[in-house]
Amino acid sequence: MARVLLVEDDHGIAILIGAILEDEGHRVVHAENVPDNLDLLKSDPVDLIICDLANGLSVEDRWWPVLALREVLDDVPILVCTAHPMAVLDAAQIRGVAGILPKPFGYDELVQRVQEILSGQTLYSG
Repeated sequence: MARVLLVEDDHGIAILIGAILEDEGHRVVHAENVPDNLDLLKSDPVDLIICDLANGLSVEDRWWPVLALREVLDDVPILVCTAHPMAVLDAAQIRGVAGILPKPFGYDELVQRVQEILSGQTLYSG
């Protein structure tokens, strides 16, 4: 199965998402924020990045983690989690995000979206 980098600052949510993905056979690497040593991911690559978009931040600050990840891992699909999916749709497309997972989400929604992205379906391919 896939190796997934989970960027999530809420420890409880990270444990839940990690448990779901591991239950589905994926290996999960958790980071509370974008790691300083992004170059290490080049030598030990991931297949998917799941990144939480923080609320209450400026647009620039909200997207900073995605942009930093994209600089180093430009070919790895990114799934963003947000409570405001329609508000970030255009920005997600501009930043090359593969998918959006609306919060709150359940087990099945997470598993389905991860499977879709890993099989090549993106936000824009249907």
